[in-house]
Amino acid sequence: MANGQDAYLNSSAILEPQFEKSITQCLNASDVLDFGGDQLYCPRIWDGFLCWPATEADQGVMQRCPNLKDFNETREDSLGSISQVEVERFANRYCGANGTWVALGHTTWLTYTNYSACDWEPMAFSENEEELYRLLRVHLPIIKQVSIVGYTSSLTLLVLAFFLLGSLKRLRCARNKLHLQLFASFIVRAIVLIYKHSYKPYQELNFQCWILMCVFHYSLMANYCWILMEGLYLHSLIFTQYYADNNSDITKYVVMGWGIPVPCVVFWAISRYYVGNDMCWASDSKLIQWVLRGPITISIVLNFFFFINITRVVFIKMSKSHEPEARRLKYKKWFKSTLVLVPLFGAHHTILMVMSIAAVTPVYELCWLYVDQLFTSFQGSVVALLYCFSNGEVQSEVYRLLPENVKFKILSMRRGGRETTQLKHNRDPRCLPEKSHAELGLLSPREIPMEIRITGDDGEIEARL
Repeated sequence: MANGQDAYLNSSAILEPQFEKSITQCLNASDVLDFGGDQLYCPRIWDGFLCWPATEADQGVMQRCPNLKDFNETREDSLGSISQVEVERFANRYCGANGTWVALGHTTWLTYTNYSACDWEPMAFSENEEELYRLLRVHLPIIKQVSIVGYTSSLTLLVLAFFLLGSLKRLRCARNKLHLQLFASFIVRAIVLIYKHSYKPYQELNFQCWILMCVFHYSLMANYCWILMEGLYLHSLIFTQYYADNNSDITKYVVMGWGIPVPCVVFWAISRYYVGNDMCWASDSKLIQWVLRGPITISIVLNFFFFINITRVVFIKMSKSHEPEARRLKYKKWFKSTLVLVPLFGAHHTILMVMSIAAVTPVYELCWLYVDQLFTSFQGSVVALLYCFSNGEVQSEVYRLLPENVKFKILSMRRGGRETTQLKHNRDPRCLPEKSHAELGLLSPREIPMEIRITGDDGEIEARL
């Protein structure tokens, strides 16, 4: 789903706020028993509820049932009243003759604690769940590292792009101001995600934990909103009869881009506080999560509609050519134009959303996680490269501001100086007034990705991204 890019990364952290301190104390403790060099034994282990000591091979070990008051667990007694589970019975584990804890069901890795005497059973896994948890145990740390690397690289490039584009005064027009807002949303999202990966609270619930989850969901929703604002702006630019880019007011886009997530996150926080106030608000409460996932899903669908509508008009316009060679060339340019529009409209989120629904087996689920994290974490890098560093207007303006001796060195490095001359004299790198038309042409190959050519009966008009 829309919010799925961090769902499994969150799931790995659900138990951390509550149990991490106990896990650390358990695994760092030294065992009293000295088994000797050749003696087989099962190592100390934490099963999620109790810490089990190192145990000699082919031996069992017992402990009192855990007090579920520590886990906010209650049950209904025979009289219908709520009471805490009594701590009078014993749970047990068995260390096999080969020095490994007895496993659960068909697994070879998920060790089993017998809590049947405690009158409750904490875990029951299907075969698919066992396979998924086995895969996640191996691959989740890798996916986390991919996510951190992706968001770190995106953050670095986005900050550079933000200051570069913002410092070029002659390029301060509506579309570039919108790009700056989009960069800012990606920057906020990357910062929050990187911090969230390193945040490991030892308490189940605290004010800092609440604030972090609220900021996390706000940054996520704001990023999707700003992708929608970019799509809405470009769609309006193309299908409105007249659009003056220099004089257009982006206030409404700013208000919607940063404002729409606020009531959604506030309502979600209130709902979590009164309905699902547990596990640092990191658990996936399906009904409450739709307070956030619903608007995000709607924004993805709307942007995908804008994307399809624009590419449809481009395709129709180019299909009018009767010359096979010219048509093939135009189709090639149309394909490039479509690829350039994908990160701006977030069209890949639609594919990822479908993949998450279609992931019915553990292997498909794992593949979706890898693809999802690769796309979402590196999306900021792609946006910065396409809409700033590879932008012909930005390159021309930067070249214009360079000292003459630097320009000469660049000229000498280019073969024949032809590319530099084109870069310098290709266009006046200022934001020019733009018109739009109902018929859309294609992205100019020299101006990818910042220009769309709109061709009508009154001549050729440019709409720049």
